[in-house]
Amino acid sequence: PGATLPSAAVALPERYADALRAGEPAVLGRVEHGRCLLDLRALPPDADAALTAAVLAVGAGRER
Repeated sequence: PGATLPSAAVALPERYADALRAGEPAVLGRVEHGRCLLDLRALPPDADAALTAAVLAVGAGRER
């Protein structure tokens, strides 16, 4: 607690948060300052394609 770890995040509109959480697989991010932040340090490199597909599906308004 209280430690800050270096990281990078993808910032998306806040409206993405609920849709990503409800998807399959669920994508969990945090909402800060009106943005949905997906912290990439928590994602193994082999999951990049699944994350990309989930984000693009939400952006296109498609159900996953």
